[in-house]
Amino acid sequence: MNWTAVAGASGVAEFNDVPLAEGVNLLRANAVDAVGNAAIQQTRNVIRSSVTVGIVGGSITAASAIGEPGNPIAGNSVLNNSGSIALTDIAARLSLLSATSGQTLSQQQWLASIAPGQGNPRLFEFATSGAPLGNYLLLLEAHLRGAGGVLVWTVLDQEPVVIADLTPPDLALITPLERALLPANFTVRATASDRIDQVERVDLILDNGSAIVMTPDAPGSYIASLSAISDGPHTLQVRASDRAGNLAQSPVLPRVIEVDGSPPQIQITGVVDNQLSALPLTPVITITDASTVSNVILLDGAPYVSGTPVSLEGIRNLSVRSTDAVGNVAQAQIRFTLDFTAPLISILSPASAVGVGDAHIPLLAQTEVGIDVDLLDQGNAATQVSNAAGQARFAAVPLRPGENILRVRARDRAGNVGLAASVQVFRFAVSQAPVTALVLMPTSVVHGQTLVGTAQLTSSVAANGLPDHIRIEVLRSDLSVIATISQTVALNLQQTLDLPFSFATGDWPAGMQTLRVSWRRGNATVPWSVLRTVPIEIRDVVAPDIVLLAPTVGATVPNPVTVSVRVNDALSSIGEVAARLDDGAWFVLQPSGVSTQWQAQLPAPELGVRLLSLRARDSVGNQRVLGPIPLCRSNVPSWTNFANGFEAQRTVLPPMGFEKAECGALPAAAKPWVEWLLGIDVDKSAQRARQQETHHAAH
Repeated sequence: MNWTAVAGASGVAEFNDVPLAEGVNLLRANAVDAVGNAAIQQTRNVIRSSVTVGIVGGSITAASAIGEPGNPIAGNSVLNNSGSIALTDIAARLSLLSATSGQTLSQQQWLASIAPGQGNPRLFEFATSGAPLGNYLLLLEAHLRGAGGVLVWTVLDQEPVVIADLTPPDLALITPLERALLPANFTVRATASDRIDQVERVDLILDNGSAIVMTPDAPGSYIASLSAISDGPHTLQVRASDRAGNLAQSPVLPRVIEVDGSPPQIQITGVVDNQLSALPLTPVITITDASTVSNVILLDGAPYVSGTPVSLEGIRNLSVRSTDAVGNVAQAQIRFTLDFTAPLISILSPASAVGVGDAHIPLLAQTEVGIDVDLLDQGNAATQVSNAAGQARFAAVPLRPGENILRVRARDRAGNVGLAASVQVFRFAVSQAPVTALVLMPTSVVHGQTLVGTAQLTSSVAANGLPDHIRIEVLRSDLSVIATISQTVALNLQQTLDLPFSFATGDWPAGMQTLRVSWRRGNATVPWSVLRTVPIEIRDVVAPDIVLLAPTVGATVPNPVTVSVRVNDALSSIGEVAARLDDGAWFVLQPSGVSTQWQAQLPAPELGVRLLSLRARDSVGNQRVLGPIPLCRSNVPSWTNFANGFEAQRTVLPPMGFEKAECGALPAAAKPWVEWLLGIDVDKSAQRARQQETHHAAH
């Protein structure tokens, strides 16, 4: 059968559905152009086989069973003809499938002609870019005809392949750099990424120690904050792993860094904190640190150069702030005062050119607060510190008869000495005084008695209608006032006025006191003139009180005897406390450490009744004696209140310690005292005691 077709623009003529007979078929083709020229005839034998399943086989060989995304899956596939007839145009395909879902990711198809007993090899390659990681299958199929003559895709071979992550993450330790100088607290930064999958963990290794997990702070960036790292060299290294377990390390060798966590050391010499100086000062600042430093030195807020003299008066504040190369900060601050100005001083009292009759007067000066005030031109140096009001008081400045120049001078804490201030004071002689005073009173009174006296006042200058004020004071030894009486009188020229006075002395201290008579004429602005000072003795005539604490009356005592007493004196101090046994020597007692208590150890080697006497003497000679007090000196404890059950009921006498044979005979001198104290007959008591001892010994 012949078929005709016209060649297209490309010169190809197609004949569709050319029937074939079973077996070998000869196909011939001839071409004739438009003018009748004929081409050489072409022939081809085509064998038609009704069954190709089981005759065609195949195999797949992958170049690698595992690969990464982006790397093609390549290899070789072979179709084999196990029959005796050549096969042509066998449709074949090779597919890349997901082993999990069976989905086809990529496929290649072709027509193969295979000679009998031969194979048709073919290279293949599948791109994997964008393919997810996982298990895959290479599947080789051919379109073969079965026994029923139906063409079916027949699986010839399959090969598993894996797309996996085989590459470690890209990892870099960014900061700190090699040999970096760092503070004790710093941050380590690294970058980590994975080309195929994702980074699962990034760790920091400090000094080859345990791993420190780094945390992400931006895509692909990881940090770890370290604190309180010790000074000195350390090593850093980071490690990263992906989900496939691939491990990266950076750098290959641990990076060496240096830690400086200590602030600079600041030393200031030439001045100390809170220093007060009367001379310029030169602070010198020395700063040391292992690294370079940046310093800010300020004096009163302005830049200051170390070693520059400071000569401006006032309170000065020097501050130093030093920052080293890693940011450690040290600060120091001192405050000092420069005072080059001498203090001023004035005398508030007495007023200048005042006249007085006394040998001593008080002086009150005004100056700065809390500085020294010196009283000059005195036989003994006198210095007072000015109080919170800036005043200094000298209680008793001695005066010579006639003119006196009193001078005071101030010296501040910086050592500046001011100019002296002075006043003129005239001390009247008796014949020159405008008013004289004569005091009539006893030279001493017993404490508690009333001091009674008279001040006889005589004026040698007419009062001219001005009032005369009289003040009578009693002063302690420190010139503080105990009592005072004031009265206003009118003194006539050359007329003597008797001014009686009296003082109760019950609240006064004992000892020597001073009675002072002062006078002024006119108003309160006129200073007082001292007319007369007279000593007065307040006598203490009361002896100290003695209380025996140990031993008790009649006690049995060992050798030595411990004596303890309490001694009190309301007016005078205790001069001596002593004790003795019988007529022996007096032993001085010593303070026990407890207020008003005294004690001693008295030797008492002799047995028997001993008589204890005590005496106390105060500082003015008043003496009190206590005793004699009977004691039993025995080495055997007394039998007291012994009863055997056969005695008739009787009154039990207090134990006296005299039941012993050593103490049976009480000295005659002590018997009346003991009988009076206990209300008993001592001889009979001693006799009964001996009878009881004999009775006890017999039984």
